[in-house]
Amino acid sequence: MNHYKSQLLACDFLTVETLFLKTIYIFFFLEVGARRVHIAGITEHPNGQGVAQQARNFGWFLQEHDNNYVCLIRDNDSKYTDSFDTAFESEGINIICTPFKAPNANSFAERWVKTLRVECLDNLLVVNESHLRRVLSEYVDYYNSRRPHQGLDQHTPIPSPPPEPSGLIQRRKILSGIINDYFRIPEVTVVSIIRNRLKTTRQQITQMCNQGTFATSMTRSSVIGSQFKAGRLRNGGRSSEAG
Repeated sequence: MNHYKSQLLACDFLTVETLFLKTIYIFFFLEVGARRVHIAGITEHPNGQGVAQQARNFGWFLQEHDNNYVCLIRDNDSKYTDSFDTAFESEGINIICTPFKAPNANSFAERWVKTLRVECLDNLLVVNESHLRRVLSEYVDYYNSRRPHQGLDQHTPIPSPPPEPSGLIQRRKILSGIINDYFRIPEVTVVSIIRNRLKTTRQQITQMCNQGTFATSMTRSSVIGSQFKAGRLRNGGRSSEAG
């Protein structure tokens, strides 16, 4: 199968239980060779008509890109109607149905479901459908563009430029810190950031001086400092007398 994975697509459903005990279905497509994921639909009530429409939408996406796919792997769910199969067959993509009760036959899709649950869904409580849409949008964007894959020699599904060999290491929080994405800022960018911060600080000081607030704040600081020193001297004198 590895010899032909660049020509394969896969699709599947998974379910998510919300905080209020409602079941939401997620329908997705997976480019097996590139490991790129496409969320096709999120709904509480999936049906054959909606799934067929998502197939047409994904077919239009393939038309806009290089379509060298030959087969689509799916299971025998009743939501996959004849209209669903026709949408892909019109694009020259054959439908391969897995055997009954054999999820391993669609192993790439099942592996992504496990990855999604372990890295994302098992670490938070989904409130409702809109919340799940926001979570999946952020995670799938990270999965496709930033997460390295062992099956791709530590590359990402969407090719990205090579990392900077040197520079300041920064952290970007994914899903409010459930996942941390680390990257380097080029040295030229670091220097420009420092210069911009210094420039902003000078402008703020100049503005405070023009408004008179800078002198007032400095006067207050000197008064507080002198009072603090006087208090320390008095306390020191008392402690020495007591000794």
